[in-house]
Amino acid sequence: MSKRKYMSKENFFLKYSKHSSYILGFIVADGCINKRENTLTININPKDISVLEYIKKHLSPKSKIYIRQRLDSRYPNKIYYISDLSIYSKNLVKSLINFYEAMWIYYKKHFYSKYNSAFNFIVWLGIKAKMILALSMNYFR
Repeated sequence: MSKRKYMSKENFFLKYSKHSSYILGFIVADGCINKRENTLTININPKDISVLEYIKKHLSPKSKIYIRQRLDSRYPNKIYYISDLSIYSKNLVKSLINFYEAMWIYYKKHFYSKYNSAFNFIVWLGIKAKMILALSMNYFR
């Protein structure tokens, strides 16, 4: 059974725009990609909910933003709130994964020959680590 309730703009990242660049940068910094469930999730502080509204407007206008209560595992009985936007889309998730692969292709084309193999390996490792982190963050919640 599919989890999709709301349509998303699945080809959003295939065309460059200032909106796609901003949202992609935000996802790289704060997004979680669940490849198995084809889900993009962004959790941020509720005071920044306008950012989620902006992302929702451009990626999945009918999706809902939830404000959830969480217990802080570092402090007993401390509660905090998060704003949560989840978008279910196989093509959207695939295009985000392709972005990480494109980062390496871009680096190889423009910078690879300028640096030694140890440095190039560190860059490759950093790109892969960021992709793995984005893919696995849902498992550590």
